[in-house]
Amino acid sequence: MSLNWDITKIEDSDEYCWVDVEGAFDDDGEQQQRLAYLTEAIILSMMTVGIPEITEKNWEEYYTRVHAMESVNGALLRHKNTETGEVSDRPLTPEDIEKHIGLKTNACLYTKAKFWKHIGNMFESSTARTLKAYKEKTADAA
Repeated sequence: MSLNWDITKIEDSDEYCWVDVEGAFDDDGEQQQRLAYLTEAIILSMMTVGIPEITEKNWEEYYTRVHAMESVNGALLRHKNTETGEVSDRPLTPEDIEKHIGLKTNACLYTKAKFWKHIGNMFESSTARTLKAYKEKTADAA
């Protein structure tokens, strides 16, 4: 199933959801745009957090879930410092989510219980991978 999304109900979506593609223009000379990485990350995360729409009522729950997911798997975004070239994690913030109120997708809705069970499974898998890598590293060193 494809993931469909709609950003038309996001206030100021032109400001937050789209960025210009440097040097890209259509046949009429209009600047080409692409979906902002932030908006794209939020859209894709909706499948994992199990909340298909961000509303005034649920944006805090959405943030709680995406924060939990990033705590287990790492940040959804990375940031490159243009001066130093250093790359660092760029976790989503409450402000990021609040600015995307009105975003809607066809992702599945998870109950809180289903989501937290999923997070527990993700944490367990992540821990198992870390332990396996450690054991392989120490076995190679011996």
